[in-house]
Amino acid sequence: MNARDPLQNSEVAIIGRGVESVLRRLIRFLAGIISLAKLHELIDFIYVEEMDEKLRREHPNRSVTLSTLALNTGLDTRVINRIQKSSGYKRGLLNEAEFFRDFTPAASFLHRWSTDEGFVDPDTGLPRPLTVKGETGSLEALATLLRLPRGVTIKSVVEQLERSGLIRYDRDRDVIEMRVDRYLPSPSKDREGALEIGFLAVSRLMDTVLGNLAPELPDSERLYQRVYWINRLPPSQRRAFRRRMVQLLDEVEQAGYRQLEELDQHFDTPGQISAGFGLYLFEDAEEEQA
Repeated sequence: MNARDPLQNSEVAIIGRGVESVLRRLIRFLAGIISLAKLHELIDFIYVEEMDEKLRREHPNRSVTLSTLALNTGLDTRVINRIQKSSGYKRGLLNEAEFFRDFTPAASFLHRWSTDEGFVDPDTGLPRPLTVKGETGSLEALATLLRLPRGVTIKSVVEQLERSGLIRYDRDRDVIEMRVDRYLPSPSKDREGALEIGFLAVSRLMDTVLGNLAPELPDSERLYQRVYWINRLPPSQRRAFRRRMVQLLDEVEQAGYRQLEELDQHFDTPGQISAGFGLYLFEDAEEEQA
């Protein structure tokens, strides 16, 4: 869907209901974890970035002024000016340790490790192996840049990343390598890893849904997107439903994983992309059925 195309009333209503549904589930989880003020600040920051990019795409020969952004975002120009002058503007707030001081340090480590030029191989664009200690190219140097919260040690972060299966730690050489995680961690063993990968899966699903709405995209170029459900499942059949669906999806997962292994190159080259598929079950919460 082109954002410049006028929306029909029915489309506006659907978007409104969809946004409310997504935000309600997100806020239901975040309530008590992140303050409303901090969430509001995060939304303001992202909204200004995205609106700036949108206006530049639509009018490439025009400069995007503070007044234009204020008109399109509803924010005061002083707020917009403060956001644009932030060191993390268009580079991601994860680079600002102070903003995310209440979030998982492991996520900040991985993000900085995979994006900061001081820790990325210039030829491949991939995160370089790191030593644990050292002035440069080490987790110690990374921790210095991130300014870890009090009480969080390099050792605890290494242990967390290792439990998550996100790194390989060669203790003989005292070297750590980042690896691609191919599974969802168990929340009982790695709650932070489960959260990180879960939210990543949600964001990728939204990319697929929104990308497929582009009217100019031919059917052959649309990403596979299907969902099926029933509305009259007796509660007594819930266990049977889960058992049968899990068995079926397990077979699909194994077949899909074999295909991924065949297509995955065994060496790193510039221009490689991430691609894959996701499977999940869903059930309406009891309060939503009432």
